[in-house]
Amino acid sequence: VGGLEVAVEGARRTSAADGQGLSSFRTEVAYRLDERLRVALGYTVLGFSGLGLGADSVDAPDRLYLRAELAY
Repeated sequence: VGGLEVAVEGARRTSAADGQGLSSFRTEVAYRLDERLRVALGYTVLGFSGLGLGADSVDAPDRLYLRAELAY
């Protein structure tokens, strides 16, 4: 509908430190304002653990994010 985009993504990496997660699953809703600008809001339901983001990231692999893409 118009510039609305919806995505679901699953990913798996090939290696991780012992006890760290290998899989990720996220959803994203985006709106493309024109061919050069896109704004997206997403939620990582199940995320990779062991990303080096701090001790709390291992116990809370879910993340909410806002992303803007600008092309020229």
